[in-house]
Amino acid sequence: MRIKLKKLLGQRICLRGTVLSSGTNKKNHKQLCISLKNIKDEYFGDHLCDHLWLRISKHLLKNEKELCRGDIVCFHAKVCEYIKSNNCLDYGVKNPTKFKIINYDRSMTRKTYFVTNKESKNDKYLQITT
Repeated sequence: MRIKLKKLLGQRICLRGTVLSSGTNKKNHKQLCISLKNIKDEYFGDHLCDHLWLRISKHLLKNEKELCRGDIVCFHAKVCEYIKSNNCLDYGVKNPTKFKIINYDRSMTRKTYFVTNKESKNDKYLQITT
């Protein structure tokens, strides 16, 4: 359980995290999600949790060309509670806005890129290429 997020339940906060990996929503496989690690409060620098999954859309990333593992991102989101797949209560974030890449980490070789400004032939608005 993310105890520090629990204290901020219902509040809209500015977060910073490092991109770790990507995946799709279990219910909607067209919905792309990214995993972020080392989640901190952008303004105060407090460490809030080890990792978060964040649903992303074409509107959220409209000004960014690509998102790669190791990039540091900043965004605003509302802290919420949800039921995990094992029926346990946990805390996360929803409704992200003002998403920006604030530090491009190009020091290591990348295999996964998150392409955000290209429309694919099969109507997926976000396409993962290797």
